[in-house]
Amino acid sequence: MERQLLGELNVRFPAGTLEERLRELLGSDKIDLEVPFETLGFPAIGKLSRRAKITLGASTQRSDGATLVPIQWRDANSQNFPEFKGCIEIQPMARNESQLAIIGQYHPPFGALGAAFDAAIGRRIAEVGVEQLLERLRTELEKE
Repeated sequence: MERQLLGELNVRFPAGTLEERLRELLGSDKIDLEVPFETLGFPAIGKLSRRAKITLGASTQRSDGATLVPIQWRDANSQNFPEFKGCIEIQPMARNESQLAIIGQYHPPFGALGAAFDAAIGRRIAEVGVEQLLERLRTELEKE
C-alpha cells in the first residue's frame, strides 16, 4: 500500500531561479537524508541517516504559475528501504519569496511486517525526512 507524503515551507528566494538552484543542490547524485531521534520522541542522542540517490526529472509548468519537478529517491546502498516518487512544487509567492513543497508517495517494503513498522514509526520517519530535507534546502537557499 502506497503512503502519501507532503512537506512545504516558504523560502526567501525568487521562483524564477529556484529550480536551477535546486538542481545544483540536489545534483550531487547522492545526499544524506537525516532524521534526528528527538523528532521521533526519543532522547536527543543521535540521528537516523541514510545515503539517498536522488533523481530529478524534466519540469513542467502549471497554469497557476507553479513549476513541478519530478523527484525520486532511494537508498543508495540497499533495497531494504522505501523508494520515494513525487515532485517538488515551486510556487511563486512574492518577488523574492517562493513556496517549496515535496509531494509524493512511497511503498513500505517487506509486506505486512513493513506495513506494521510503517504504522508504528516508519511513516513518522518518512515525514520528518521530508521536513528535514526541505529545511536543509531552505538554509542553503537563504544563505545567498
